[in-house]
Amino acid sequence: MQYSSPKNPAIKEALRIRDNPDKGLFFIEGAHLVEAAVRSKASLIKVLFTRQFASSKEGGRLLGEVSSQDAKGKPAPKMLEVSERIFQGLADTETPQGIAAIVAYPQKKGKDLVYGPATFMVVCDGVRDPGNLGTIIRLADAAGADAVAITPGTCSPFNQKAIRSTAGSLFNVPLLFTPPEELAATLRKNKVSLYIADSHATVSVFETNFKGPFALVFGNEGMGTGEVMKSNADKSIRIPLRGRAESLNVAAAAAICIYEAVRQRIS
Repeated sequence: MQYSSPKNPAIKEALRIRDNPDKGLFFIEGAHLVEAAVRSKASLIKVLFTRQFASSKEGGRLLGEVSSQDAKGKPAPKMLEVSERIFQGLADTETPQGIAAIVAYPQKKGKDLVYGPATFMVVCDGVRDPGNLGTIIRLADAAGADAVAITPGTCSPFNQKAIRSTAGSLFNVPLLFTPPEELAATLRKNKVSLYIADSHATVSVFETNFKGPFALVFGNEGMGTGEVMKSNADKSIRIPLRGRAESLNVAAAAAICIYEAVRQRIS
């Protein structure tokens, strides 16, 4: 059966979740993201695809993997073939590949993480741009961080731009959704140092010891981190700027700080 009406409840649901992800459900598009979800054993609820995608060699292979997937004991996703016209309406990219999915994501909090002497957490506290947020999640994944904590006031990591910017990394690194007060208390209880990236700090990131357990906080580009994170910080750190630029994009700053921590830990 091919779905060809935009009024079909399944199509309307997919559009709603694409634009307003909620209750742990979000929309992904493209073969790379769907494959990343399959590899990570994420819970795919529905997969939407076109006949043209299914008839291709790679499309047939991926759909075969998806349809036989058993995500942690949960049933395989419902497979929905849709017309090219319907998929064009669902797609959020300029060159749709012909496959998308609705995915369930477990809602975890800071207290759900297992902490230890090598804990390495990235915290996004008021990051508003979805491209920056997605890039930071990708950086955290590449650096081997244990988790990315997301506080209220940060944009949704399930925004379509944020999802694309992660390049699949949102399936590789746990995302923790937590109020800053609760996160600060959890970190203190588990003896995890809280470091804040702050352009006004006096201590350089290159003078900071990242070899113990720590959480590294990045905030809003204009206003910085929130007051709760600031008041609970063990240290504020800055990136030295030697040229005429007044500041760095938050994702660029995150790359420098995160990989200084990696450099120290592998040296």
